[in-house]
Amino acid sequence: MLNSYPFALRLFRLAGLPLLLCCIVGPASARAQDVPWKDRDEQPSKPVSSGGRSSSSRPSSVDKQQPAARGSHTPRTAPRTGRRPHPAQPPEELFQQAIRDGNAAYEAGRYTQAEAHYLRAQKLYPYDHRPFIGLGNIYYVRGVYAEAAKRYNQAIRLQPNYVWYEVYFYLGNAYYYQRRYADAVKVYQFLTRTAPDDAGLFYNLGLANIYLRSYPEAATALRRVIELQPANVSAYYWLGGAHYFQGDYEETIELCKKAASLNPSYSRAYYGMGLAYIERNKKNEAMQQYRVLQRLDPQRAERLLSAITRRFGVSEQAPAQDNVEHASRQSRPQVEHPSASYRTYSGSTVFRSISVPSNWRNFDGGNIVTFAPQGAYSETQGRSDYTHGVMVGIVKPQTDTLLTAARQSVNSFLEANPHLQPQSRDYESSRIDNHQALVMALSGVSNVTGSLERVTVYTTMLRDGNLFYLISIVPDYDYDKYRQVFQRIVNSIHLNDTHN
Repeated sequence: MLNSYPFALRLFRLAGLPLLLCCIVGPASARAQDVPWKDRDEQPSKPVSSGGRSSSSRPSSVDKQQPAARGSHTPRTAPRTGRRPHPAQPPEELFQQAIRDGNAAYEAGRYTQAEAHYLRAQKLYPYDHRPFIGLGNIYYVRGVYAEAAKRYNQAIRLQPNYVWYEVYFYLGNAYYYQRRYADAVKVYQFLTRTAPDDAGLFYNLGLANIYLRSYPEAATALRRVIELQPANVSAYYWLGGAHYFQGDYEETIELCKKAASLNPSYSRAYYGMGLAYIERNKKNEAMQQYRVLQRLDPQRAERLLSAITRRFGVSEQAPAQDNVEHASRQSRPQVEHPSASYRTYSGSTVFRSISVPSNWRNFDGGNIVTFAPQGAYSETQGRSDYTHGVMVGIVKPQTDTLLTAARQSVNSFLEANPHLQPQSRDYESSRIDNHQALVMALSGVSNVTGSLERVTVYTTMLRDGNLFYLISIVPDYDYDKYRQVFQRIVNSIHLNDTHN
């Protein structure tokens, strides 16, 4: 269920923070499919201060990165230029201009252009560290982590006397994404002396140690995260994982209970409790977590039920859950299936044209237009609620960069719809009408259907400085029916952009 109007009215009042994306595969383990802490979907964090303020979800551009504060491990010498004599040295201004052009393209998300500029700068001055940092950043955001690590290491070799904090931090993340956990731990551990209050750093250190099966070291790092951020749900969950692997199931249960109390929609907490109860031979308690997961996360519910069945045999309570699921289906709103034919709408201030199923109604609210099938919308005290459909709109952001605008919009949308939670730690890259777009997936338990719902937020910047967004919503039980419908709608959009 979407609360539509608060999003429109409060879209850019608060600056929000996204979480990171991509898929990690943990090391082989005999119990890997049964334990929540190696379920192949956890991502490293970005730098986060003790006050909870996070940096961007990608590395800063070259000239915005500063050396970390000197510590006992850093030589007390002036920073080297990284430059050696070059035959027929080209004009300094050509090199500086290439760096500036690369930074500008990188900040705008034009990574191919940025790469070309940094490569040109590298050819002009092959012993300067800055082009290598720029190239490392590009390969990192593209997900080419081996190449990113190579470039960061080249920059470090050219500037060995200074700790360029973001370079080391994202080098550690690049190792992590390659499953080079031992190398990642070395980098993260080195940085803890420079940044003892970076919760994101200790979080990553904890995750890498989990995958290395260094569980006491993981627990130490994750306890530090909780000291810095007492409401960090994921830190309690992963600390529970460290205790689980050491056989301390009671502590695992307590930590997962704490995570669930901080965020009742956090499905992993119930899954972790269920597995710990299995190890304690507490079948009834494990089944209680299964019931909760049926509502929050059906896939994890099935995994937990499989683990219960393997330990205790066929569950006597499973048929009762079938009745619960049947009752849930009976209470679902009666919504028309999407028509196979599509209708094109045009002339809106929000878009030039868009195509939606022909049996969907449109609700035009000026800078917001909603499309939904019959039975998917309702009015409650002057507020419109939707269970299926798409909402499109434009707003004037407080920034001219897509990433920052997307971050602000999603965070304000979450404030207006607190039952939703991000499902990843970063944005996916996409396209809308040949514009770069960012995509964030959300989910939570709907107040209308009582079931898990999936919400996807698309954002792209128009050349006039406005932000265009599209929000799709559908209950999880109907997701497979609507997934291609939503993609077809996104592909059909033509924006009101006179330069297209």
